[in-house]
Amino acid sequence: MRYVKITMAAATLFAAAPAHADGEWTKVHERNGVVVSVRPRMGSPIRELGAVGDVDAPPDRVYAVISDMERYPEFMPPTSMVKLLRRDGNTSLYYMELNPPVIARRDYCLRVIWEQLPGGGWHSSWDADNNNCLPERRGVVRMSENEGEWILEPLAGGLRTHMRYRCHVDVRGHVPAWLFNRVSASAIPKIFAAVQRGVQKTR
Repeated sequence: MRYVKITMAAATLFAAAPAHADGEWTKVHERNGVVVSVRPRMGSPIRELGAVGDVDAPPDRVYAVISDMERYPEFMPPTSMVKLLRRDGNTSLYYMELNPPVIARRDYCLRVIWEQLPGGGWHSSWDADNNNCLPERRGVVRMSENEGEWILEPLAGGLRTHMRYRCHVDVRGHVPAWLFNRVSASAIPKIFAAVQRGVQKTR
């Protein structure tokens, strides 16, 4: 069953591009109603990813799912561990560990900021903060970069949510950039599917 429906062109993913973005968005595929696009990232062989789609749930419910990061191991693979290290107002610091297939475990710390938008939407931005992270562990590769954002906008009088997602991640290690670019773009619809599963559990 299709759980999202496209309502925006890939070219209008985000009105304000980060200073380190370099180039226009290019659509790479549409899967399960999610449009996935990529663009070059200045100084990195890893492309920036973006996606748009709708979910049949109000923004507050979608926000409740996405912001409850300690529950990610339950529905957001390959997340295997999330620990809240610190919270100050709308800013939180999390330790996260991933257990992806084929490659070694990865971990990192994220500083996440949430803010409510006029009209009932939500905006989340995050960036790696390994300076305040837990000590590195043997056999787990510490990721150096993980930056992005969610934008949740109300649709249909607030009964549905238009989601915009953008991220740039460098998994480090010995993963070829061309391979990571291909795999990461194909995995983005799974993130939207995971959010939908989380929303269904909160009903």
